[in-house]
Amino acid sequence: MGLLVALKFVFLIFAVLSGFTLLAGLYRPWWALWFMDYMNRLLVIKIYGVAVLIFAGLYFGLSEILRIFFEI
Repeated sequence: MGLLVALKFVFLIFAVLSGFTLLAGLYRPWWALWFMDYMNRLLVIKIYGVAVLIFAGLYFGLSEILRIFFEI
């Protein structure tokens, strides 16, 4: 159970960092997409928006699993 709580925390950190990078990339796409040749805001939304949705979904999904099975 402790490993699942730690994994939940890691997903939360990744979701928050992806969200901050998404906001920074909407302001200056170069900050978020420095590794690509072609940079625009739509690519920032595609890459980091999907990452935020995935990590937030994993966080909330794992929260529900922990709540149901372990009553945390």
